[in-house]
Amino acid sequence: MNFYKRLSLLLFYLLSYNINIGLGQEYAPSVRFFNASDGLPDNAVHTVYQDTNDFIWVGTRFGLSRFDGYSFKNWTRRSHGYNFERISRIGQDDAGWLWLWNNEGILFLNPVTEEIL
Repeated sequence: MNFYKRLSLLLFYLLSYNINIGLGQEYAPSVRFFNASDGLPDNAVHTVYQDTNDFIWVGTRFGLSRFDGYSFKNWTRRSHGYNFERISRIGQDDAGWLWLWNNEGILFLNPVTEEIL
């Protein structure tokens, strides 16, 4: 066997050994699914946003939810008098106010004081 053939086989063996080690490690992410029975206003989620305080905001068909890692707090038309239905996009400005886009326009929510404009 010539030198290049042996070198090629050796490189192939070493590379395939390293690839197998990397593939042998498994990654099992932890995923939890939430729905209306867990506290969301509806199962139809339109948008999800994480604010600067690490709260998760969820815009659904029938309201807005804030998730603190344990439970949901909801804003709906019935509970707050504003149209929190069909929130399609959530953003946050430098002052900390959340911008909530829905089918009627934009709502502004201060997540600290819960003031709504």
